[in-house]
Amino acid sequence: MHQTLSAVADLYKLNTNIFEKILEGFENARQFERSGENANSVNWIAGHMASSRFGVAAALGLEEKCPWGDLYDMGAEVSDTSKYPSLDEIKAVWKDLSGKIVKGMEEVSEDQLAGKPAWEPPAVEHSNRGIVAFMSFHESYHMGQLGYLRKIHGLDSAFG
Repeated sequence: MHQTLSAVADLYKLNTNIFEKILEGFENARQFERSGENANSVNWIAGHMASSRFGVAAALGLEEKCPWGDLYDMGAEVSDTSKYPSLDEIKAVWKDLSGKIVKGMEEVSEDQLAGKPAWEPPAVEHSNRGIVAFMSFHESYHMGQLGYLRKIHGLDSAFG
């Protein structure tokens, strides 16, 4: 593994494990409930996180395609919920892609990491390495949202 990814890889591994724990206990019937008019549902946040990992895969040079297209893109309006995958489907895609990302981090070249990213992440190096680093923060941000939604749904803490 490239030295500059070692600590970030640990965060991805941590988030991979927390993701499954934090989604335990959510009822499928309530996965699209929103805590407020402008709030996101558990399904949307989890799907957005899983979809975002495809961007990480691309930054590592992996050719993986998100099965849900742009359903979970930032700013996307939730429409007919029957078009969305279940939490179980999201977790399965997350788990499969997570293994590929960890392997990709172990094998990625410095040239790939230093390459121009598909978009410019805020406040970090504008490179594929910057994308990988920024997206670990992005995931942690959304883990916090899911943790808060656990409480709103009457569930206990997923960890700690």
